[in-house]
This record gives sequence, C-alpha cells and structure tokens, in this order.
Amino acid sequence: MAFVVNQEFNSFGELLQVKEAYECANNVVLVRRDTHLLKGEGEIVRKLIYSRLSLQCKAGRERPSESKGVRKSSTFKKNCPMRINIVFKGDKLKVTSMNEVHENHQLNQQTFLHYPENVRLSKEEINLASTSLEANGKKFKIKNQLMEERKKHGNQAPILLKSIHNLQTAKRIDKEKVIPGESELEKLLCSMLKVPGANVRVLRDENDELVCIFFQDTRMASIFDKYPELVLYDATYKMNEREMPLFVQSVVDANGTTEIVALAICKSESRVVIEFVLDSFKEINPNWTKIKCVIGDKDFADRIVYKEKFIGVALQICLFHVLRTFNREISAKRGITKDERQKALEILQRLCYASSYDYYDEQYEKLCQLNIESVTESYNTNWHSIKDEWTLCGLNQYANFLNNTNNRSESMNHKIKTVGTRNSNLLTFFENVSTSVSVLA
Repeated sequence: MAFVVNQEFNSFGELLQVKEAYECANNVVLVRRDTHLLKGEGEIVRKLIYSRLSLQCKAGRERPSESKGVRKSSTFKKNCPMRINIVFKGDKLKVTSMNEVHENHQLNQQTFLHYPENVRLSKEEINLASTSLEANGKKFKIKNQLMEERKKHGNQAPILLKSIHNLQTAKRIDKEKVIPGESELEKLLCSMLKVPGANVRVLRDENDELVCIFFQDTRMASIFDKYPELVLYDATYKMNEREMPLFVQSVVDANGTTEIVALAICKSESRVVIEFVLDSFKEINPNWTKIKCVIGDKDFADRIVYKEKFIGVALQICLFHVLRTFNREISAKRGITKDERQKALEILQRLCYASSYDYYDEQYEKLCQLNIESVTESYNTNWHSIKDEWTLCGLNQYANFLNNTNNRSESMNHKIKTVGTRNSNLLTFFENVSTSVSVLA
C-alpha cells in the first residue's frame, strides 16, 4: 500500500493503517513532525485529531541542538528529505504533497527490523512477559517464547534480551516502592511476623543500622526439636541489593532429607553477628543441648564461636572444602616444583581419607619426609592439631550420620538461589527465600 497525492482518510486510525503497511513495504520508519491539533470538540476532532501533520523518514533532518559536545551522542538523523504532508480538508485528512526520495542512508530489511519502534514490546507482549517473570521464568526462555509469537503473526523483528531485563527492573522497582512513613526494615519485619509461630530477633549497631535478623518459624523449630543431633551450617552470598549474606542452619531428618531449621540475614560474618545468631538459636530451642555434631566450612569466619557456644559438641570441617583448600594453598607460590606439589597433594588426600590413626601417622611421616618446609610448616600450624575435625578416622567418631561434607547445605543454597534475583530488596529477598523453603519442606 502506498501514499499518493490527494489521497484522503476518514480517520486518523485509517491513516495509521496505511502508514504501517507503507513502512513494511518500503523498509522505512515514518515519524510525525510539525503536528497541529484540531481545535474544539466533536466527532470530527476525535476521529481526525490533527489539522496538519507531516510524516518524515526517521533519518530526516536533524533538530537544532544546544549541546556543547562534551558528552558523546548518536542519532538516526541523516538529513533525509523524504516527507509526506497531510492537512485537514473537508472533514477528512488529505495528502497535499510528498517527496519519496531517500538520501544519505540505505533502506534494507535488517536495519528496518532493528529500529527501536519495531523491537519495542507491544502491550500483549508486555503482559505475557510480565506473567512469566512473576512466575520466575528465565529471561532467555521468555525471549524465545515472544519471538515464536511474533513469527506466528509474520513479524520478523527481533526481541532484545535488554527489553525483558528492563521490564523486570521496572516491575521490581514498582513493587519495592516504600510506603511513606514505613521503612524497608519495618516492611520486612511485618512480613516475617505474619508467618505463623515466627520467632524474629533483630541486632542493630550503635548507629541503629541493621546488622542481623534471625528468623525461625514453627515448622523449623519442630523439625529441630525432633532431629537435633546433627547441625549443618553455611552461608550464601549475593542474593540481595545490600549484599547481606544468608546464614542457613539445617538438620537431617529420619528420612535422610535436609531440613532448614533457622535463617539469618547478616551484614557480615563477624564474631558479634555469629554470637547473636547462636544465642538467639539457643534461646528459642531448648533442645540445643542434644546437638552432638556440627559440620561447616573451615573458611567460615569465627567458627570458634561454635566451640564456645556448644561446649562438648564435635565441630567438623567439610571434607570437600578441606581438599579444595589443599589444592589452592599448595601451589608454586610456596617455592615448590610441580613434581613436589603433586607428591604433597597425593599424601594430603590420603591423610583426608585415613580410616585409622595408624594410617594417618604413616602418611604424616611421609609428608614430613618430603622435606618441603613451607608445606610442612603450614600443615602443622593449621591442620595437624585439629585432625579429628577433618580426617575420616576423626569424623567417624561422632554422630554425623555418614555426612563427611557440607554438600547438603551447598545443594540447599543452590536451590534457594534459583528463586529471585541478586538485586532484590530485603523484603522481596525474604519472600523469595520463604518460597524456596516452603517448596523444599
């Protein structure tokens, strides 16, 4: 469909239909310029809207700019003279003159399909994408779904992942708007206290800023009361806009299933914070005295607090993390050769899996015989004195139910991370975690 001089339109909607068909047929985007609205009221004004307007090529003349050129900028304008002039005459819109000659730019389908006007999401696409995002759909899958819908209607314009991301950001910002007079923390605490049987403890610093929030609901307390012997602890990171770690404590039930028994949103893993978390846990759970074994990561800050708070409890280190630490620390930076490193790592691995203290002593002697002073000194300082906490012969002395690693906690944290985004505020973050916990229960 084309525009011709003296062509008339009974409504502005009819003009838009011809405009869209002309754009697709000629690979050009037409923009409105020099518009003048009809004055007054009535059916004619509502149907025709304009008394005069021009449709120009998107690459038309550049507008005057007051820019000083300090910041780099770009434009689609190429001073193309293509122009269609339309005026109101006799209760209709009429094409009075036109110039269809394009200059200074090329017309091709790929450029046309990638214009912002074509890649922009329609209202129907926004609604479909919003529904999928609310269900925590993956942006790549949403993009592919929208592309398939476009192709069904003969639209070959691409869907940009950036469009889905911007929509998600807009939805999040809209959702996270704070009610006047109500702080983010107040909203979070209100949401937590709505959970049946919720026990919430808050730690603030001297400036009244949030340091830690401890949370446990009725089901968590009930699970721990039944299965208190083994506790696994771990922290997971980068799950909210404040970058506050989530500290998770879990147990193993009679079916061998991992169950979360307490959560804490912490500003850091300092001694003060961990003491607050453990004191809160002990205060709410009188059965803490029945804990026999605690498994965690040696890199976890202030793990010594566990020893002080749970006297007589066996504190064990995840075997996987031990092996990973050995592999990371025994390196060329200690001034050893590749062959020496390989021999040391082989012995250290056998030390980890030593099933008896006699075998451990045998392998320890071999490690010393390597005469690698930097390795032996580091091992004696950090590992030899606590061999009961990480060797197989030491781990099996206590009621860890054959759990030699913290893989249960790592798996739980991974599942929690699949729900929500790292840029969510604390309220949305807690809602996402609650959703994960309820699904995993």
